[in-house]
Amino acid sequence: MCKALKFARSTYYEALVRIPSNKEKEYQRFSIEVKESFEKSVIVLLRSTVKLIEKGIPCSIKRVQLHIQCQGLRSVVVKKYNYKANQGKVSDNKENVLNRDFMAETINQKRVTDITYIYVLREGWTYRASVMDLYDRKIIGYVYGKNMTADLALGALKNACLT
Repeated sequence: MCKALKFARSTYYEALVRIPSNKEKEYQRFSIEVKESFEKSVIVLLRSTVKLIEKGIPCSIKRVQLHIQCQGLRSVVVKKYNYKANQGKVSDNKENVLNRDFMAETINQKRVTDITYIYVLREGWTYRASVMDLYDRKIIGYVYGKNMTADLALGALKNACLT
């Protein structure tokens, strides 16, 4: 059959019984290690490299980057929220009631609110509105939702009033 196809028998037997070299075995082991450290890391490239070095596996950032690209691994990148683009106009006649005095002498004397942006993989951006009493610095009401609307803030205030 080798004569008919015009190639050497050694080539046929090498392809038939392919034994990977030590370098190829080490390359495959390293790829597995990179994938494992990639899946455990949040800051992927640098932390993966550091974890591999701590395990005693010599590598560089470029080598880890090459193996990550070859395996088609991609990290989840969250787009940074642009606060300035979504700011509404605040009327000028608003009065600064607290005047940066965040100390309260009794319960329910001073309350502050906040909206926290939370990125979730399946839903995208979600929001938590909370109300804090400045006397003991405890959250006294909060609401979690998918839309940042006035209803979210009102819900947090209602929950704070129920306590």
